[in-house]
Amino acid sequence: MLALGLSTAYDIANLFCECGYEYTFPKHPFFSSVPTSIPKLAQRRKVCAAYVNAVRELEQGRSIDERKDGSDTSLDSADGPGAGALDTPRLEPHDELVDAYVRAARGLALGAHMLWTLWGVILAHEAPPIEFGYMEHSLARARDYLRIKAQLVAVERLEDEAHATIE
Repeated sequence: MLALGLSTAYDIANLFCECGYEYTFPKHPFFSSVPTSIPKLAQRRKVCAAYVNAVRELEQGRSIDERKDGSDTSLDSADGPGAGALDTPRLEPHDELVDAYVRAARGLALGAHMLWTLWGVILAHEAPPIEFGYMEHSLARARDYLRIKAQLVAVERLEDEAHATIE
């Protein structure tokens, strides 16, 4: 039975965080922060539902290419890269386990940003293997960490106030 795996939720969180950065910028620091590219809630739910469905199929001994419903499993479809795999999840994006992955990934985004912040600081002070704005990347990641932390604290406060009015 599939259970919430924190290491997987961390990987998913890191994926969502990475969507907010473009690494093909041609000049120093060789990246740009693009917060508008971070997947919205509906997209995050679809990714988590696709993951849970894929794991369930593997647990049942089927490869992802052997779907019983014949749905498109390729990462490319008429709607663009990845659309075929994400638009046909059998598990609904509002399933309880999907919600758990979405919530865990949101909180674990803090860890992903902190890891990349520390990574950049360390490499900025060593002989970097490639030309890259390691310190600038660290600062961008630290800003995102603080932004997400503030959002999580605000949501928690609202939930606490909602529970207080119910009690």
